[in-house]
Amino acid sequence: MIQPRLLTPIWFRSLVITLLILGIFFRFVNLERKVYWCDETYTSLRISGYTAEDFFQQAFNRKIIDVKYLDKYQYPNDEKGVIDTIRGLATEEPQHSPFYYVMLKLWVQLFGDSVTIIRSLSALISLLAFPGIYWLCLELFNLPLVGWMAIALLSISPFHLLYAQEAREYSLWIVTVLFSSAAFLRAVRKQTKQSWVIYAIALALNFYSFFFSIWMTIGHGIYLLLLNGFRWSWVIISYLFACTTALILFAPWLLTIINSYQVYTTTTTVQTSLPFWDLLKAWGRNLCFIFIDGQAFLTEGFSENHPSSIYEPLAYLIPLVLILVSYAIYFICHQSSKRIWLFILTLVVSAALPLVLVDICLGWRLSTIIRYLVPCCLGIQIAVAYLLITKITTNNLQQQKFWRAVMLILIFAGVLSGAVSSQSESLLTKGGYYNYQIAHLINQASRPLFISYSSAMCDILSISHRLDKKTKILLFPNFPGTKLSIPDMSDTFSNIFLFDPSNIKFQYGTENQTKSQPKIVYQVDTLRVWELGKK
Repeated sequence: MIQPRLLTPIWFRSLVITLLILGIFFRFVNLERKVYWCDETYTSLRISGYTAEDFFQQAFNRKIIDVKYLDKYQYPNDEKGVIDTIRGLATEEPQHSPFYYVMLKLWVQLFGDSVTIIRSLSALISLLAFPGIYWLCLELFNLPLVGWMAIALLSISPFHLLYAQEAREYSLWIVTVLFSSAAFLRAVRKQTKQSWVIYAIALALNFYSFFFSIWMTIGHGIYLLLLNGFRWSWVIISYLFACTTALILFAPWLLTIINSYQVYTTTTTVQTSLPFWDLLKAWGRNLCFIFIDGQAFLTEGFSENHPSSIYEPLAYLIPLVLILVSYAIYFICHQSSKRIWLFILTLVVSAALPLVLVDICLGWRLSTIIRYLVPCCLGIQIAVAYLLITKITTNNLQQQKFWRAVMLILIFAGVLSGAVSSQSESLLTKGGYYNYQIAHLINQASRPLFISYSSAMCDILSISHRLDKKTKILLFPNFPGTKLSIPDMSDTFSNIFLFDPSNIKFQYGTENQTKSQPKIVYQVDTLRVWELGKK
């Protein structure tokens, strides 16, 4: 048990404050440095008010344009308003609730449209996770020290640092999951009308942050049923009332999701099957990433041409993290009351189990994407925080020393991960790590022409964020079975580059026109960059 006399040691308070400062620093340092990857370019497309269909129809027209022309589809403008942002999401990506995107559009209109400003909203929102997890731990354990330990782990967690620096809604979802869960426990404890109304409002905001919140909400209901022995009671009625209220508030967007075929067509990347062994490796990587970024422990650096090299250090780290997390879950189940351990279990299982079942039954890979497992990750962190605090405050001096060492190793790993990440341009969990290298290659030319086609739409936008303004762009619409026919323009441009991520067939000039044969100047797996002609 936690010893009262050790609840607020000076060394521990100093440690938490230091980690909190480091965590805030890591969230805001070098916000513009990391690759502005495909998902983020779709965020920018949404706040511009244009749709992907608009971009395709207007830009992929076989005409040479300035790179600055693409800014129209990445930043707010006078032509499109908030309604256009909501309409674009509803039409093309209804699986993404609009709360974050509306906030970001207003944020950028107020403070500017640089990558730093765009990402800074996520970083600021992520700071609310600190009071959120503290409140949740206080509701669960009524012990402030567990909350402080949870804050310490969260502040330097690679998982939280990643989404605090990304222009997507996941930092907001983390915050709303924490506050809605804490509001739920408060409502169960106080049993007042006001507390259940607060929970209903928090739940509605949670839905409007990310619609996967439905699994956590179902988990709350299962928690109440198991806690009360499946007996009908006023707490169950109050919970159903709060859920119904939240769903009514969310109904406009819920109907959009239900009625939209786009949810299926725009999530094809998670519908590709993986061998079961690869699923297991991805689950292990995700578990490890809650506490440690394996990239920080590569002796020769992260191989961007072969990102699978990240598994070399993780092969040793995953079993250790798995043992720690398994013991933390076991410990909380045996050392805390049913009210506590049952909530942690339902928080973890309700978020992970539906995705795992879908993947196994349909051959998808939803459960390999860590951002879809936010409630699960938070439950695991809270369980580990409870384990560490209980062990470092025990009367057994040997256990104290051992678990303080474990805590310090976790902290060291998190700080090292944050330090390496803050200086890196890429992360394993981000796609398009190659785009900035391609942009650098193109920028070395004096008068470059960048050519690509519609299958590479988001990569084109990602690359454009780092292209010099001297670059000209030529975009082709491509359809199944078609072949690109590219004229020889080597008399006009010093270098002509074709970005070819899907190995499309193309013809460059004619045999008599072409001054040099196309050659590959950059390649990652099937992705190729061809240099078509050099004056």
